[in-house]
Amino acid sequence: MWNGVPKPVKATGNPFALELPVHAGIRFDLAPSAKMFVSLGPYIGTGLFGKGKVTSIMTDSGVKETESLNMYGDSPYSMRRFEVGADASIGVEIKDHYRISVDYLFQFNNAAEGTVTPVSHAQVFSLNLGYKF
Repeated sequence: MWNGVPKPVKATGNPFALELPVHAGIRFDLAPSAKMFVSLGPYIGTGLFGKGKVTSIMTDSGVKETESLNMYGDSPYSMRRFEVGADASIGVEIKDHYRISVDYLFQFNNAAEGTVTPVSHAQVFSLNLGYKF
């Protein structure tokens, strides 16, 4: 029997957040023009904006309803804005200007706490290319 609480079937979204890492790291000389670096540390972040979509089963007969939502709004499916976690980076610096690195970020707090969405911890793997002035 349907108890009035929507049952999520599929949820998608594109949240945008600002994250501020505090890294401690070290560099090793690989060659005269190349250095390897490793860094890690905590980060804090805040959700800025984003849109999402949730498809729910609303009755026992299987009627589906799709709801569009603000990722950080008042919907029971929205995420919390505050994030805290840790990230690590490893890469190569070439000729003191070009940087290539891979990063991994893991969020400690549950972004979906207090909502009807399952447990949600961000895990981000990224490849970075940069130029140092």
